[in-house]
Amino acid sequence: MTDTAIPAETVAAYRNARYEFEWISIGIDGQHPLVSLTLDVPNPYLEALMNMTGRSTSAFITAHNPLGRQLSDEENAAHHAALEAEVKKAGYPAFPGQGRDPDGTWPPEASLLMLGISRDAACEIGARFEQNAILFADSDFIPRLVLLR
Repeated sequence: MTDTAIPAETVAAYRNARYEFEWISIGIDGQHPLVSLTLDVPNPYLEALMNMTGRSTSAFITAHNPLGRQLSDEENAAHHAALEAEVKKAGYPAFPGQGRDPDGTWPPEASLLMLGISRDAACEIGARFEQNAILFADSDFIPRLVLLR
């Protein structure tokens, strides 16, 4: 592992988290099915989505709880709205998602799966929203944890 200012237990929590995004089809119950991304494992749904849209990169980013400091629901909602506005302005196709603690100790964090974004641009957005890490995948469709501090 590279040197980082992020505590080892926090990095471990990121590695154990579940990262889900809403698939574009409508499920039996009228809901968008969730696709779970596993770190360091190719994802066929991510591959299909990237291929369908002609994009060779993707990033999964939240704006919740900057630097791992738990904020109120209202503050997190405002941060997420700002992230959505920035992504829309930049023109990246984006799908809603969430990062979840599998133990339920930490509340779910609204996130976006963005397509066609470069790793540098994704890291810049993550840093602007004071995130410790993002997920990034390129043409191998493998989501990888990218530490930002």
